[in-house]
Amino acid sequence: MVLSTPAVPELLETEVGESVNARTAALQTFKELGPPDLVHLSKTTQKAGAKVSGTYHYVTGVDASSSSAVAAYFNGLTFSLGEEQVWFGRHAGWKIHTGIYCAYNAFSRVDVRVLVKIPGGVEAYVVDSQGDKHPASEDQWTETYLSAMIRALLFTDDEAYSFISYWCRLNPFDGVPPKVAARFIDAFESLFFKGPTLGCVAEVQAPTLTNNYLVDSLYKFVKITGLYEPALKALERLAKIDSDVQAVLARTQILANEEVRAVETLHFGIRVSPRDYNLLQLQAEYCLKKGRLDWALDCSVRAVNAAPSEFLPWAQLVQIYTKMGDYEQALLTLNSCPMSTAREQDLPKMPPPAKAHFPLPTDGVLEEIWNTTESDEQNAADPGLLKLPAPTLRSTFAKAYELLTGIASKIGWDALLKYRSNVFIMEEEYRKDRKIKHERRVSNASKLTNGEAPPPQAPAASSDKLSPDGSEKNETKEEEDDDDEANKMKSKRLCERWLDNLFMVLYEDLRVYTVWRAEYVHYKSQQLAYRKTALEWELLGMVALRLRHHAEAADAFQQSLAVKFSHRVLWKLLDYYETLDSGITGPTTNAATSNLPHHQSVAQFREAYLDTIVRLTAWNHRWYIDFSPRLVVALRRAIADDGAIRVSSIVEANYKPQGVEDLIERDVKILRLYGALGTDA
Repeated sequence: MVLSTPAVPELLETEVGESVNARTAALQTFKELGPPDLVHLSKTTQKAGAKVSGTYHYVTGVDASSSSAVAAYFNGLTFSLGEEQVWFGRHAGWKIHTGIYCAYNAFSRVDVRVLVKIPGGVEAYVVDSQGDKHPASEDQWTETYLSAMIRALLFTDDEAYSFISYWCRLNPFDGVPPKVAARFIDAFESLFFKGPTLGCVAEVQAPTLTNNYLVDSLYKFVKITGLYEPALKALERLAKIDSDVQAVLARTQILANEEVRAVETLHFGIRVSPRDYNLLQLQAEYCLKKGRLDWALDCSVRAVNAAPSEFLPWAQLVQIYTKMGDYEQALLTLNSCPMSTAREQDLPKMPPPAKAHFPLPTDGVLEEIWNTTESDEQNAADPGLLKLPAPTLRSTFAKAYELLTGIASKIGWDALLKYRSNVFIMEEEYRKDRKIKHERRVSNASKLTNGEAPPPQAPAASSDKLSPDGSEKNETKEEEDDDDEANKMKSKRLCERWLDNLFMVLYEDLRVYTVWRAEYVHYKSQQLAYRKTALEWELLGMVALRLRHHAEAADAFQQSLAVKFSHRVLWKLLDYYETLDSGITGPTTNAATSNLPHHQSVAQFREAYLDTIVRLTAWNHRWYIDFSPRLVVALRRAIADDGAIRVSSIVEANYKPQGVEDLIERDVKILRLYGALGTDA
């Protein structure tokens, strides 16, 4: 297996060093993990009096544990950029004489920089938020290494950073497994109690010892490498210091398929800390997977009582009520969820470049990907599809919408509206109640003005006291009906404005989906071609996916790919394949095969799943992404199903003319080094 020197994107500065200066000015604005590492190069031709030019790009996955490790990265980079790569379309004999590597230390809130002079020496220093320089200590190097690893694990597949096309995402696990694991686990253990300073996902109200980016990176690390035992030993040592670590330990044990140990950890942890909502929530999640909804409900209610201001326990309680069929309680619980807005990402803010150079890699070529161009499809797409509000939802509002669509997929729109009117005060009811109260106040006021006593609160008049025309009976009955309406109003709740808005968002999605399926059936019945643009098929697939119509979504995505390649569609297809019945993995069953798309066999499904992985790997390589946690985990699963030899053979047979098999074989080799299931044959 021989891969050529990877291509590197470059942005040309208007003034040399302006990218580094802009980063220095922005240091005080970074709130959490900071942006990807910045690489700045100063280049010049060998001509006498040649002008110095500055270029830069971003990178993750580089070993930032020491200045010598960063210098080693520069060594390979200067070779590829200075001698092999065409720079802005010219073979001009460029020579790199200075390089600066900037890595943000998210623990200490400083920027660690390595200045490399060619030829010359290596200088490492720290720049604080005020722009002052300080010497770099050993502890700061450990923090910088772990910060860089966390960004490599969490940023790569984050859609918020997808717009950075001048970002090289390297594989941080391309090394000797014991050394890589030991370095990460040791740094994780030594800095574990500083984890809350890094921040957390938007669904968590505030970072805690068990809910922060450091813990999230550990989960990613063990899923990719499968090195659970070193992580569990480190967590066991930490749990002896602080009992809150029991929740992280138990979740890691579940990921390692050590359920007996996980249950013991949960039991011990809850006995020590009965109000630890992380443990209670994890226990409820475990019971839910085992089908014990009654136990899950009890644990989830206790988790909500322990942390009423956290969104995730409430969301889990909504899921449990939905599975139990208690839809009124699910809606009431959803209405009670504490909502929070999305936090701003630490995105890089740079001055506009003078030029941009995005060279094509020379290997891993797939024609459909290399020939893909961005066309102005939005002008040809249906404006109604482009303006749907659901894609704009973020943070807890997006999660709440998923919960609402989960309820709607179980009972339908009409039943959802019925349950909604049963538990929430509707506008017409509110107006009617106000009208009744107003009329009663006016009536009582007029009677008091005329010297009459207000009507007594007594049972309805008996029939022998009725007037000949029955007017007293009718008035009493109307008052009783009004009292019943008032009592019903008292038992209902006001619907939060954000939830009311989500009902409208759901209505728009359902309207578009209903019209689409009606048109589709009509065209098919008339044996007419039903044509849409690639973007329209993609948007329709997204609508179907949000409404839990997975088969229709997959069909729309396939139609979109038939018109034009789209990596966004492929990612959604990968999600679809991974959410199919888990019975497909391992021994096949009738229940498993019934969920396969288009009545595929298990072998055809696995080939389609592998094809999606291969094409996404090629697309990533086209845009300098040689590491994706999602794709590594997906490839690990494919290898566990069919074995590394079969996977490699299928890829070699189907993609040999384009040389894509080398890209897959590179990842297979790394998985083999880490002992992934199916790679030992």
